[in-house]
Amino acid sequence: ELVALATGDAWIRTPLVALAATAGGHAESVTWLSLYRVTDTGGLERAFTAAVERHAGHETRTGTVTVFPGGLLYRAPEGPTSIWTFDGTRYVEQGSFPAA
Repeated sequence: ELVALATGDAWIRTPLVALAATAGGHAESVTWLSLYRVTDTGGLERAFTAAVERHAGHETRTGTVTVFPGGLLYRAPEGPTSIWTFDGTRYVEQGSFPAA
């Protein structure tokens, strides 16, 4: 199920399309955020994908994606946080640290 669609440049000097989609059912589901870079030929190339919400039974865990110039900070629903930088084509994980 498509949850959200947005466009912008996320401070990487190229257009991006952001899609959030949920897969699963009532008992268990995962919501994913994907960022697609618009190529020079007008195609879409995936630059980043990660889970931002996990639902199991009566428990829901949420994560975050915070975009900053040249990169993003991702906190997984399970807790670890990682720093990603944009290499001109995609976001690349540079390191992570556990939740506080």
